[in-house]
Amino acid sequence: MSSHYTGLKVVITCVFLFAFGNAAAATITVNSNLDVVINDPGNSVGCTLREAILEANQEGANNDCADDGVTGNTEVDSIVFNLAPPNNVIALGSSLTIKDSVVIDGANGGNGIIIEPGTGVSTRFFSIIDLGSAYTGNPAARRQNPDQITFQNLTIRGASGAGSAALDGGSAISLLNTGVSSQQMLSLTAVVLESNSNMDTAGDDGGAIGITGDVILNISDSQFYDNSASDAGGAIHAVPAGGIAPQVMISGATFGSAGSGNTAGIVGGAIYLEGTASSGLLDISNGSRFIGNASTNSDGGAIRLLTPRVVNIDDTTFGGLTANEENSAGADGGAIAVTGAPAVAAGHGITISDSQFIGNSAAGSAGALDLVGANAPTVAPDYPVNIINSSFVSNTSNNPTGAQQGGGAIRQLHPNYLVTIDSSTFKTNVAKHSGGAILCSQGSGDGDSDVDLRIVNSTLSGNQADSAAGGLGVVTAC
Repeated sequence: MSSHYTGLKVVITCVFLFAFGNAAAATITVNSNLDVVINDPGNSVGCTLREAILEANQEGANNDCADDGVTGNTEVDSIVFNLAPPNNVIALGSSLTIKDSVVIDGANGGNGIIIEPGTGVSTRFFSIIDLGSAYTGNPAARRQNPDQITFQNLTIRGASGAGSAALDGGSAISLLNTGVSSQQMLSLTAVVLESNSNMDTAGDDGGAIGITGDVILNISDSQFYDNSASDAGGAIHAVPAGGIAPQVMISGATFGSAGSGNTAGIVGGAIYLEGTASSGLLDISNGSRFIGNASTNSDGGAIRLLTPRVVNIDDTTFGGLTANEENSAGADGGAIAVTGAPAVAAGHGITISDSQFIGNSAAGSAGALDLVGANAPTVAPDYPVNIINSSFVSNTSNNPTGAQQGGGAIRQLHPNYLVTIDSSTFKTNVAKHSGGAILCSQGSGDGDSDVDLRIVNSTLSGNQADSAAGGLGVVTAC
């Protein structure tokens, strides 16, 4: 990467260090797949997941599960499982509320734990909400909210419904931090989330995960299949609260597959993320893939970003050439749609590097990447978008009519972005209107004399536009 990009390329290294005092953390073993709370002195049923979470919450002693005996928020308990198949499937009858830091590890000796709804049950699975008040079972101990929640080696499938109105999205896992406590962290490692849906009413968001406020979501080596939301974020919905936006970091994850992509009824087939002027991050890397996702009625077939602050996408693939691998948008941005007028400061911007956009499609404009700023000129500097060593192949924008429509691969619309494309390839992209590879529109009038689109050391070949400009289409000055 050329030296002049080093100021924009943000490298995120996630190291979670837990410093919760000197108390030894407890390990709670679940040995019953029932979804009950019995508190049986004879322990004839065993320890259930619901009882284990109550124990980790420190909501009073439970005779079925080991009592950790700690009354302060100074440890991270671990919940593990000893359930031989077919009892490694836990059918929930209602939502589970997590109130304290905990690790839920479903490795179970190689027989991974599966969490699903009971017969005829429609419920959110895990609710994590800031309370800032005493626990029911321990009123003397005023407890802060969970600092770190970790799910690992689990399959979570079939959650549905909005649950509590206070929790904004997330049928499988929902974490709300309104700012009454410190930053919250939610980590998923080797977790499969499939067939979770938030489709009960119009406006339901986050088919699998919903996070709100000052939250770090760290996802590694996990898979999201066939999750759906009626509105935004088929798999993940992340929005601000109290002026602070979430940070989402994804490494080596897969969102969708041919025929089993994630779907949003409006925007962000896989992910919807909203930033603020001073907060918000999306970092995707390490061979992550977005396959077969769709926003059926609007923008961002895979990802929809609203006023993003910092976005880094590295070594990531969107789409594919096999049937049903493409990400698709019902309007604009077959893979990614960016809208709004992001605040510009040092370190802000979008960097896409060493990534591939293949075969994605939009019913409107921008088969792969749509960059839409404010509808009025802004004062310099522009929001930087750097595309480095990446390829855009066989993406399609399908709107055949109208001004500013097209961009088989990329559309840059309105004067808020400074786009630099370096060492990248645009091949066999198609626009039903203008700009077979790239459409740049209304790039002037932003209060400075900079050029808004710069293409260096890159190749445009075999691209096609039905109306005008098979390679690069320019409307007004760019």
